[in-house]
Amino acid sequence: MKKLKFLGVMAMAALLFTSCLDGGNNEQSGAAIGVVDFSMEAMKNLAYVNDYTALYSPQFESLTTGDCIVFPYTINYDDPMNSGTNKYLTATVAGYNKLDEGLLVTTVDTADIRKNEITTMDASVISSDGTGYGCGTVKNYLFLSSSHPNISSDQKNMYELQYDPSQTPKEVEGKRVYDFFLRVVKQADGKGTVGTNTLNYVFRAGSAIEMLKSKEKADNQDVLYIRLNYIKEFNKDTTAATWGTSKLMGFPILKETTN
Repeated sequence: MKKLKFLGVMAMAALLFTSCLDGGNNEQSGAAIGVVDFSMEAMKNLAYVNDYTALYSPQFESLTTGDCIVFPYTINYDDPMNSGTNKYLTATVAGYNKLDEGLLVTTVDTADIRKNEITTMDASVISSDGTGYGCGTVKNYLFLSSSHPNISSDQKNMYELQYDPSQTPKEVEGKRVYDFFLRVVKQADGKGTVGTNTLNYVFRAGSAIEMLKSKEKADNQDVLYIRLNYIKEFNKDTTAATWGTSKLMGFPILKETTN
């Protein structure tokens, strides 16, 4: 019988990107990313923190299917609601932040500098374990985080992620790496304090990641590696840019095994 499994990375499917267990109680607390989907079986909104694990909180009732959120949580495993009879875990959630969705584009044009485009200091995939290795998508969404100088934390931005589906992987640090290009354009000023701030957002990039995984799997690779390219600085008249690159981020590839 064949089955699909991660090669040695099921720990990476830990549902949350930061968490800790209370030493005196059977509780787990932390922060999570999630994609909201209405469950016909449960007849309520659930937040999927990976493709297989869902959390429930009354806080999610006002959300709609496809909303992407970041939220703090506490799970009490002694709660009768978490006895295993439900196909989800009930969590205490104080609130959440909804994330903007960017545009995935299948062409790359690094020479085209947009009006009000902003520079980036670093960028990464928000992964379940917080390391960038063991990355994944949730319900076809890729969660990204980037830091930027001299911006307001609540300013309105447009996000674009460019990539070439036919690209040949480059060898970087001894690994086969695919390039994605991040563009962030300010659309409206915010009212928050201006400084170095971190932005979180999502792209519907799951299909793109799966396509690249298939290419790597055909070459007997266990992990798909990508990196994010971003504008680090502009020239004086903002007509050209110097690009920086993120650390490498790995997406484990599903392998078929036989018992």
